[in-house]
Parts: sequence; structure tokens; C-alpha cells
Amino acid sequence: METSEDFYIKFIFSAAVNVGIIAFVLFAIFDFRKRLWAKTDALITKSEVRTYKDSDDSDTFEPDIEYEYVFNGKKYKSNTIGFGISGTGTRKPAEELLGEFALNWKVRVFVNPKDPSQSTLKPGLGYHHLGAMGFLDPVTHFV
Repeated sequence: METSEDFYIKFIFSAAVNVGIIAFVLFAIFDFRKRLWAKTDALITKSEVRTYKDSDDSDTFEPDIEYEYVFNGKKYKSNTIGFGISGTGTRKPAEELLGEFALNWKVRVFVNPKDPSQSTLKPGLGYHHLGAMGFLDPVTHFV
């Protein structure tokens, strides 16, 4: 038989997971709106894999991409790739991203017309975001 303490622990865990899912969805919606930003050309000025040690002293590989663009006659620099793009424990995902944004390539960048210092190379959600949402939702149903 389930005690009231067990019930509260499950309830709090479920609520925390659901709050996380809601926050994720809100951030995703905000990021999706970047697709409506102005588009301009950019030049990739840095494209490499950065390796560093994470909190448990294992290697983390992260795409390190920088680019320059001109918007309304003013030159800007940025390194924002996209929502949720960060380091992983394997080198391959970072290298695959470098294949899309190689050094000295001319690419399309999405620029916030209200604040042109804000830009991104990949607006919106990727498949890895949808996979994370699909994994988290069932977790709350097993609690």
C-alpha cells in the first residue's frame, strides 16, 4: 500500500518534470519565432571542435563556430548556432555540424531586426529536441 509520503514524493517529481517540459516548450516557441527574423549572409570565421573536461572529468566535444555579418550597414560578430546546441560526449555530432558551417563559407543567418546583435544560424527545433520531449513525457506517467 502506498503511503502519503510516497504519494507526495511521486507528485513532486511528476510536477518538476512537467514544469521542465513546459519551460522547454516555451523556450522552443521563442526560438521558433527566430525563423521570422530578417535573413542576411554571414561569413564563417571560425569552425572547429572545442574539447574540454566536464564536471565528472570526461571529455566533452562542442562545435565552436563564429561568424560575421552586416545588417543595416553595421558589422556584427556572433557565435550563436541554435537552441540547445551544446557539447556531447562524442566528437561526431560536433564534426557533423562543422560540415554545415565550414571555415570561410558564406551562409544564411537569422538576425533580430530589433536588436541586430542577436542572431542564430539554426533557428527552431531540431530532431534531438523532439526526441527529448518524447522521452520526458512518458517519464511522468510511470511515477
